[in-house]
Amino acid sequence: MDSIQLKGSGGLSDEELVKLIQSGKDEYFSVLFKRHIGLIKYIVGNNSSGDETEDALSEGFLSFFKAVKLYAPEKGASFKTFFTITVQSDIWDFNKKKKSKRRIPGDMLTSIEEAQPLDHNSPESLLLRKESVRDFFDTAKSKLSDFEYAVFCDRCFGRSYAEIAARTGRSEKAVSAALARTKNKLSNKG
Repeated sequence: MDSIQLKGSGGLSDEELVKLIQSGKDEYFSVLFKRHIGLIKYIVGNNSSGDETEDALSEGFLSFFKAVKLYAPEKGASFKTFFTITVQSDIWDFNKKKKSKRRIPGDMLTSIEEAQPLDHNSPESLLLRKESVRDFFDTAKSKLSDFEYAVFCDRCFGRSYAEIAARTGRSEKAVSAALARTKNKLSNKG
């Protein structure tokens, strides 16, 4: 990662950062994620409760990654509007599925890669509270080993276990174990 190049990235708009990320410049993702983690936490906090909050937060993070991948500026919505609605919708779906007792066969579910973006042309206003994104990222980075952090980032960008294993020179089993540890470390408070 070229830190000199990233220093000026704070002045870039969300849409410019998404365009860079979608063009393969993954290093800009952390800038965008840090910018919006407070809003993700706010949405999750207002739409889930109790024991399911930590799982819902993980779902919110994945939904944000999906929004980065699917965002299309030509639809007319800002990235912030698009990802807010995407995260909120996915959290509602997550809570609905959590409350549902029936099981859906895996072959009937749609993967993130096959998901179609929603039409987000309607305006929406939300009351936002500010949180320190830098503190969260520093804490997360301090909790994860370099390997876990690399695996986590690769998975967030939709890479398969096999692709991550090839990129890191480790087995798919090691990748899977790293993701499990990452989930546990990031979901533990403190």
